Amino acid sequence: MGISADPNATIKLRQAFDEDEVIEKVSTRSIQKIRKEKGHVVKELEEQANVPDKGVFRLPDNEIDFCTHMLDKHGDDYKAMAMDKKNYYQDTPKQIRKKILKFKSIPEHYNTYLESRKKTVN
Repeated sequence: MGISADPNATIKLRQAFDEDEVIEKVSTRSIQKIRKEKGHVVKELEEQANVPDKGVFRLPDNEIDFCTHMLDKHGDDYKAMAMDKKNYYQDTPKQIRKKILKFKSIPEHYNTYLESRKKTVN
């Protein structure tokens, strides 16, 4: 045992097979086998992948509660909203306005809010 500059050259290991060749054979066989057996599944998955996904954007529950509380209590007075004690994060009137505009731009949230307010008013 001594020091060797290149241990791979000093100790020759016998390779039983060529790794790249075996991997290539296995992968091409398995791919061909999957295509033959599961061709309909692959086609269905490709069709589903090509359908454009509609973006669903929802606000977190705490922001919905914040916006509904502020709209109920203050209407459109953003300065009063900034002074409200429920304004935990000390948002400025501009930041609150952006949050409420985002809330109003999502029909799923805003329409349910309006429907609930109609029921309580009547």
